[in-house]
Amino acid sequence: MISIHEYTATPKDKAEYEQGKARLMAAYKFMKACEDAGLTQRELAAAAGVPQRTVARVELADNTSLDTLDKLATT
Repeated sequence: MISIHEYTATPKDKAEYEQGKARLMAAYKFMKACEDAGLTQRELAAAAGVPQRTVARVELADNTSLDTLDKLATT
């Protein structure tokens, strides 16, 4: 099993690790905010004018444009 220290041995690997960690934390916070607001993916998507699969991608920490994130955050 590879440890975090081995995986982040080079500056490039460490940067990729940190970016992935930040994406996962943002996705978690996004899901928590939706849950706290009582919104389903479908409801949020309809209110923001985006497909439901876009909300699912955000929750999976997939790459999403800043424009889409802005739509979802301001809905």
